[in-house]
Amino acid sequence: NIPALQSLHVHTEADGRIAVVELNHGRVNEMGSAQIADWEVLAAALPKTDICALITTSTKTTRRGTPIFIAGADVTERAEWTDSQVRTHVRRQRAALATLRAVPVFHIVVVDGLALGWGTEFLITGDYRIAGPQARFALPETGIGILPGAGGTSTLPQLIGVNHALRLGMSGEQIDALEAS
Repeated sequence: NIPALQSLHVHTEADGRIAVVELNHGRVNEMGSAQIADWEVLAAALPKTDICALITTSTKTTRRGTPIFIAGADVTERAEWTDSQVRTHVRRQRAALATLRAVPVFHIVVVDGLALGWGTEFLITGDYRIAGPQARFALPETGIGILPGAGGTSTLPQLIGVNHALRLGMSGEQIDALEAS
């Protein structure tokens, strides 16, 4: 049984053996404290179920129809936070992604839209990553004076190599699905 979550829509398929998370919240599926809490609850609940696979995808689009997977962290909620509060929150983000990565279910991340910042970092949680033709990946944090701290500088290089991670993290440029493969 998956507990009710505030911001993540989860349903099960295949007689309760597959859980599907369909992201569609906020303006651009930004990840803030409420979403981190939901990922923490989901990661804690999954091992206690019969679920053997998790599929994460998005149904979010902009008003112009541009598909969005996750377009970053919710940095607006941090506007009045102290440096210490921001550091604590970033550590929480990193821990939530690491915990989700360690859950003993096969996790498939399906991206067919913008995966910016936290969206690209979220890919570290997947055992298998599928990019559709509209997928775009980037770590634009340095353009606003912050680092991709949820895993873009620590774990992502292990998946895509140091050179590619440095390029994404230092340039902020977007790459498409073909280049990402």
